[in-house]
Amino acid sequence: MFKILLSGCCGKMGTVISNLVSEFPNLEIIAGIDKFPGELSYPVFTTPGDVNIEYDVLLDFSNISTLHSLLELTEKTKKPLVICSTGYSEEDLNLINEKSKSLPLFKSANMSLGINLINSLLRKVTPLLYGNYDIIVPQKQLSTDIINITYTGIINEDRGVFKIIQAMEKLPENYQLHILGFGDEKNISRLLEEIGLSNKKAGIQRIFYYGTKAGKEYSDFLADKHIGVSLISQNEDICNNAFPGKILSYLGHSLYVLSSSCNSICNSRLGNWLYYCDNSVESIAESILRIPIYQECRSSEILKELQKQFKLDFSKMISKIQENNNGH
Repeated sequence: MFKILLSGCCGKMGTVISNLVSEFPNLEIIAGIDKFPGELSYPVFTTPGDVNIEYDVLLDFSNISTLHSLLELTEKTKKPLVICSTGYSEEDLNLINEKSKSLPLFKSANMSLGINLINSLLRKVTPLLYGNYDIIVPQKQLSTDIINITYTGIINEDRGVFKIIQAMEKLPENYQLHILGFGDEKNISRLLEEIGLSNKKAGIQRIFYYGTKAGKEYSDFLADKHIGVSLISQNEDICNNAFPGKILSYLGHSLYVLSSSCNSICNSRLGNWLYYCDNSVESIAESILRIPIYQECRSSEILKELQKQFKLDFSKMISKIQENNNGH
């Protein structure tokens, strides 16, 4: 029996992995790590420092705050650590790269986007490029009298929401922008100011801000949207490692997706199904206009197929880890 220690076990992806592991008779989650433990079929430690059991691999689906304590645990046990969280700073990524030279460490771009086979005893930091897609809603027929674009996420300069607002001035009047997100007081004030100025310039209200939504409210919000926009920094480390979870959410709700052109996104198994821009105002507007919103979006069907592939590749990844463990 191959023993898995699951960090972030009570979160969304932790739940997905727990359910998935139950389908493999040779795998067992012997314990979990979660700051907010729930009632599970295995014991849950609140911090990595509390772990006092033997395991074969540590899968991490928590958040960036646990990085240092997970690395300390890995230095102690010398067992493979698969880091599946996102949002790391350049300093964090440099630390991960450095530690991977002496520890069996594997960094994914985003485990919710899948699993690549481990090439050499988990010694390389390699982005994972496809994977589990569990937010899938039925295909939908939408009116194209009004084209609804959405941005959801952090409100700041880095994520491009202000450029999207500027791009709206280059789009036909029947295109509307619907924004969900959170940010500090300064950025939210700027957002509201720029929305007001843009709407005033257009002479109509075509950009809207709704604060934040979650769960069913979030799904209902996406139900009448045609296009989801996801922009990320063009920093090299980010472009090679990041895959925003919102892309999955958009696709799972049958939205066309406009994304920043980054290696980790373009080279993923979803790469051919997305539309890209270079993050400039002009490119954002031009790329939105290239999206065939008058055709039916089949993204949710694609996700169903990739979900099947995820299970196969998860099994292959675990088998590779087992082979490496047995060989050392």
